[in-house]
Amino acid sequence: MPTKGDLLSGSEAVVLATQLAHVQCAPMYPMIPQDDIVEHLSKLHAEQLTRPTKKQTPIGFFTTESPSAELSAAIASAATGIRTFTASTGPSLEAMKELMYVASAMRIPLVMANVSRSLAPANIWNDHTDILSCRDTGWIIFMTSNNQEALDTIIQTYKIAENHKVLLPAIVNIDAFFQSHTRENVFVPSERSIDSFLPKLKLSVSLDISNPVSLNPPVKSEYMEFKAQQHIAMKNAEKIIRNIDEEWDRKFHRRYGLIERFHMEDADYAIVVAGTASEIAKSAVSELRSQGEKVGLLRPRVIRPWPKNDIRESLKDVKRIAVVDQDFMPGSGGVLYQEVRASLPANIFCTNFIAGLGGQRISKKDFLDIYKRLKESEKEEEVWLL
Repeated sequence: MPTKGDLLSGSEAVVLATQLAHVQCAPMYPMIPQDDIVEHLSKLHAEQLTRPTKKQTPIGFFTTESPSAELSAAIASAATGIRTFTASTGPSLEAMKELMYVASAMRIPLVMANVSRSLAPANIWNDHTDILSCRDTGWIIFMTSNNQEALDTIIQTYKIAENHKVLLPAIVNIDAFFQSHTRENVFVPSERSIDSFLPKLKLSVSLDISNPVSLNPPVKSEYMEFKAQQHIAMKNAEKIIRNIDEEWDRKFHRRYGLIERFHMEDADYAIVVAGTASEIAKSAVSELRSQGEKVGLLRPRVIRPWPKNDIRESLKDVKRIAVVDQDFMPGSGGVLYQEVRASLPANIFCTNFIAGLGGQRISKKDFLDIYKRLKESEKEEEVWLL
């Protein structure tokens, strides 16, 4: 195994993944901090035009006048059977919401990278409110924690989304700035190895002027049947994700799963957290382990389909759970907490910590304090780390 990779930011890793996957079309609407992806795609497009090769068709990169136009163009492109990529962030993602439902209803296997950022009041820094607000749109959702995982997941996701038992759009999330603009070692697969892993896109039904069909027709009595088919496809995706992740592991010796477990084998206490904050949490867990504390970490990598059985099995023997949310639903609580709580028996102690909103850094000390409060709490509660 190589010991040194390429020094890449999350944005660079995502764009390199689209190049390896032979993406043909990439409509974009730039917005901070996703504009870093747009800039790198623009440079890739220019390089491919000035130095064309027989093997690589230049990516069809262009910018649009609005986020809804961006996703409309991506849907149209993917509906013709062209491998398509797009990217979004925060307010731009919210502006696409209606069309996200359209893409999943049409069973369009396009892939989007989201650079998660805060919503109103105006803030360009990271939290997970935008990505977790998409959980009911019918899109497969991945939340990565480092740049290696971002590159690997983009490529894996094309093979998942394009599987004939799935055919759903998918989002791969990276954290704004902590991930999108921060460089780390990334081991980049060869183009040849990806070509043998990812087959060419071949849709059984697509838009073709020589064989006209209607996609996304208005329905009434058939509406529930369409929704049931989407649900079946999402349930199918869980098995496909596992199978493709195992195939990736055999080929590249990296494996992710639907959830990540860290020191969970004998844990009495567990911290549940998603995204890049999980990497900091691991440091706190390791320190606590060195002190004899039986604590572990669980990171949901796949948000949709929600890995309920994996989470229930991983947490069934713990005494207490702290779910750390970098998002908040006013009047309800954290999204991850709601999902985890619903996956567990009522007798398991589970408390919700709200942290990292608007780009506030969650430190190792914060996680140590979370653990201390979890152990000492007399009742389940909602705790804000202000």
